[in-house]
Amino acid sequence: MDSICTPPDCEDIFAEEAGGPCWPRWLEGSRVPDAPRAAAYEATPAHLRAAVKTALALHHAHHGDTDVTACRDERFPRRGFRRTSAEGPAAHALVAFPASLRSPARLAAALMPAILAGVPLTGAFCIGGEPSPEVLVTLELAGVEDAFALAAGDFVRLTDELPRCRVVLLHGLDRAALPGRSRLPGRVWSEDALPLLLLPQADAVDAELLAFAHGPEIVANALRGADARAVLDGGTAPGDRLPAALLDGEGAARLAVAPGDMPVELLLTPGCEAFWLHPGLGPDFFRCHHRAFSLL
Repeated sequence: MDSICTPPDCEDIFAEEAGGPCWPRWLEGSRVPDAPRAAAYEATPAHLRAAVKTALALHHAHHGDTDVTACRDERFPRRGFRRTSAEGPAAHALVAFPASLRSPARLAAALMPAILAGVPLTGAFCIGGEPSPEVLVTLELAGVEDAFALAAGDFVRLTDELPRCRVVLLHGLDRAALPGRSRLPGRVWSEDALPLLLLPQADAVDAELLAFAHGPEIVANALRGADARAVLDGGTAPGDRLPAALLDGEGAARLAVAPGDMPVELLLTPGCEAFWLHPGLGPDFFRCHHRAFSLL
């Protein structure tokens, strides 16, 4: 009879993580002080902070909590095989971004999967300058305590010292901004293009909220009115950016279940403007999976 049990040494598989991973001591000199974070929070209007909180809650609802550590020993006597597996969060998640980042939506979309995956240490790393107020208020609301401002060389040094880390590189950290990018160890996910916002009902959009959530550059290059509707109707989006549409709830629901290959994967309705999903970046990226196969 096939059977499943817990391996006797299961509790030791993630002993390093369970014992409390830490950052290298030299990194403390680059930690972002509390004062700028508090100042950014106080300077951000309440309705904009509320929009980020809604986005964070949406991430919880969408991804759920996946911070389980599990071990499993399976034996299949009739087949003659044994499979032992274990999974748990990686010890470190490094979310890196340029000093020019001004998008709470995209930053939260990079941080929240790591947090929900149960990574003990999730750090935000501003490369080549100081983080913007939009970044600081997002970190404050998301509860990310570990924020650092680093030179590109120091970030590469950090990844060398944490070879099993998970690394997320947001747009703007190309080879010029991060010369050692190709040498980063561990698993690396990179945002290679900025989002393309489609605003078919441009007059109904809160311009201030949209610029705060996604950054002025993205909003300035959004497609509006007839140009946005043409993409939603099956037209080709310009460039290689992933389109996302902001429209009313009824229109979003209709398009989401429409047959055919719709060119837009993410549809956002009023109240969800500050939400974003990075394609291919979910909690599973930040988790370790080990499997062993043997003969009985």
